[in-house]
Amino acid sequence: MMLLSVALTGCVSAVSLVSADGDYRGTSTRFLALEPRNCPRPRVYSRLPVRSGTLFLPWVGQYVQVSVRGTGSVIGSLPGGQVTGTYDGTVIKAKLQDGRCGLEYTLKREPG
Repeated sequence: MMLLSVALTGCVSAVSLVSADGDYRGTSTRFLALEPRNCPRPRVYSRLPVRSGTLFLPWVGQYVQVSVRGTGSVIGSLPGGQVTGTYDGTVIKAKLQDGRCGLEYTLKREPG
């Protein structure tokens, strides 16, 4: 019986969160601004949709495609930059930076 217990304890399964699809609202805050005039300004977002695990974050006149994975990771890229973050089932936290500028987004899922 003890051998069975040890064998089961050694098994670790990957945890999958609820789909990130839905509408989110939140804010961005600046954490890097080597060239403040050319960096995006922090904003309040009333609606940023996630569809099929994909989110588009606003960034200096463009939108950066970001993947919100059911494993809790948030990733994406843009020329010369990257997006990294986490998703806990209701909140997306993502940092987008390009070496000169950086914003941190905190977005909470809307009920419904």
